[in-house]
Amino acid sequence: MNARTDVYLKSLVPPEQAVEETLRRARAYEAAGGDGLFVPAATTEGDIRAIASSTGLPLNVLVLPGMAPVAELARWGVRRVSVGTAVASAALATTRTIARELLEHGTYDTMFRDRVPSKEMNAHFARR
Repeated sequence: MNARTDVYLKSLVPPEQAVEETLRRARAYEAAGGDGLFVPAATTEGDIRAIASSTGLPLNVLVLPGMAPVAELARWGVRRVSVGTAVASAALATTRTIARELLEHGTYDTMFRDRVPSKEMNAHFARR
């Protein structure tokens, strides 16, 4: 069970209390049998290192714009990253751009840039 705490995401306590409140919850999750700790919106090196080093649970964070790269997060103690809705949102933004181009200009060039070829897509779904 990957236990989630929204201390950071929902600003449940003042920023200076966020690490301790997260750790308080982590201890409760661990005592209840949790296998991992998900802390979305924890973004700073100091907070992430403090959380990771003070719990026995593997730490999972939600990546957000401007955060350190995955390799650096791993050095801070992060064991898993989540992307949340970002991939779907990016895909929808591309779809919106294509639709606007078709509706406003009657062109479709965007749709044929940066595509995954059909052969490659089909290979992902082929039975092995």
